Amino acid sequence: MIHLRTLTEKSNIDFHWTGGILVGTLLEKKPLDLIKIYYTYEKINFMPSVLDKLRESFPNFYEIKKPGIDPNWRIILFSKYGDVENMTDEKIKNIFLHYKINKKPVPEIIGIEFSRRKSIRKIKTFDQTDEIYTKSSLRSFNHKN
Repeated sequence: MIHLRTLTEKSNIDFHWTGGILVGTLLEKKPLDLIKIYYTYEKINFMPSVLDKLRESFPNFYEIKKPGIDPNWRIILFSKYGDVENMTDEKIKNIFLHYKINKKPVPEIIGIEFSRRKSIRKIKTFDQTDEIYTKSSLRSFNHKN
């Protein structure tokens, strides 16, 4: 027999990383933590009012059958920033820098996408139209400048 715990806004959540806080407070300040709890803890569910508020904060929020978990819950992060993969490099960089300048933790999906694009920009692929330089031609080119 599985005991499912259904939480209201006044329920206390006391995990090591929440430090004993009310669901309502988490809903206002850190709704992403509630989403993490909902999708990763098999025996924890929320009242429909809490689920509705999560749906308001994250348009792509979807309910899962409880008891159960969803290992792909991080897809929810995309909804807050839109389609991250189709954002320009400049917009990703601006969001990333906004969090860094304000000394706030960078959202996981923004950090991953920023790092991915940063590494892609370092790699240049050659096509047939590109000139391939030899060591000696590069040496003479560098000495001209």
